Order: sequence, then C-alpha cells, then structure tokens
Amino acid sequence: MSRPFISRSRTCRAIAIAALTGAALLAGGPLSAQAATHTMAPGAAWVDGNSQEGEAIVYAGLKRVTVCDFNANDGTAVGIKYATSFLRVIQVQAPQGGCADDSVFFGSITMARFCSGFAGGSFPSRCAATARFS
Repeated sequence: MSRPFISRSRTCRAIAIAALTGAALLAGGPLSAQAATHTMAPGAAWVDGNSQEGEAIVYAGLKRVTVCDFNANDGTAVGIKYATSFLRVIQVQAPQGGCADDSVFFGSITMARFCSGFAGGSFPSRCAATARFS
C-alpha cells in the first residue's frame, strides 16, 4: 500500500492531514489514509480493504454489501462482518478470486468491518476498525 507524502514542516503536515481527513469524509469512509486511497463504487457509502487482498463495500442505501477477494492463489480469505438495526451480526466471505453479495430486507446496516485471514479455516480473523452508520 502506498503511503501519502507528508512533509516534516508543521504547516505542510497539517494541510496533508486535513486533505486526507477531508477526502475520507467525502468518500464516506473511516478517517484513515487507507480509506482515502479507495475509489468509491457508484452508490457506495463505505469501502475498506487493501489492494493485495480485497475489499468490502456497503452501498448508500445501507441495505446491501459486496466483498471481493482479488487474488485466487494467495491463500488469503476476505470477508465482511456487519450488524443490522435488528441486532443481527452477519458474516459474508468472498470465494477465492471472486465476490459475494448480501443484503438485508428488514432494517438497515448499522456497522461493518473488513476482515482477512488464512483461507481454509473459519471466518477471517483480522478485522479492520468498525465503521458505524446512523
């Protein structure tokens, strides 16, 4: 993952941090440089993941998610863990090298996390920070 250039001077550092924070807010993602590097899918409210493993998308209506595994041969599984307003926690894992979609009929998505880990085991164990939706 590429890292943003941040100058050693306080003024330039403050401008760079403000730009990253603003880009993340406009993208609807968590406040991190990683969230600012993602290209938002049309209608997406939130995107997280990384370029080597995959990504998870929560769409603007907070009713649908997509999780994609970018590499079929890396031995890594990716998934999304999300919660609904009906207090259900749902885990969706992408097939190796593919994508999986899921949606909620009642209520809406209130929280989501991108997860990755070793393929072949249980649901991926390394999960990113939780994004909360109101």
